[in-house]
Amino acid sequence: MNMITRKNFLLLTIALILTVCILVGAIIFLRYRNPKVNSFEFSDYQHYVDEFPLDKNVGAIIDAKDATKKAETVWIEIYGKAVTKQKPYEVFYDAANKVWLVKGTVGFQRKGGVAHILMNNTGDVLAVWHTK
Repeated sequence: MNMITRKNFLLLTIALILTVCILVGAIIFLRYRNPKVNSFEFSDYQHYVDEFPLDKNVGAIIDAKDATKKAETVWIEIYGKAVTKQKPYEVFYDAANKVWLVKGTVGFQRKGGVAHILMNNTGDVLAVWHTK
């Protein structure tokens, strides 16, 4: 290789490595950022509390990110590590009742249901279930 070709090859290699690093960084950032919190009506989920209760306290929940971490911990205990494939998790909050709802998502190439959990601000797990 002559000097110009080597220089071009080196510049192209560096540009490719930088591009890959930026893309990986963006994917990691988007996957682990604070989740968006939507609202929901706890009363719409009373059936799940009656049918799928769990007597467990995970500690006070301070924000949506904390709710997802605690939900994932409970899900792994029940369903195993495969549940982490349901990221990104969706987070909902009922401010009137101070209850969090966290649920998994199904990717466009996967079939099946997702894990759900209801927890109050003090960390009491009200219900855990998995759809089909």
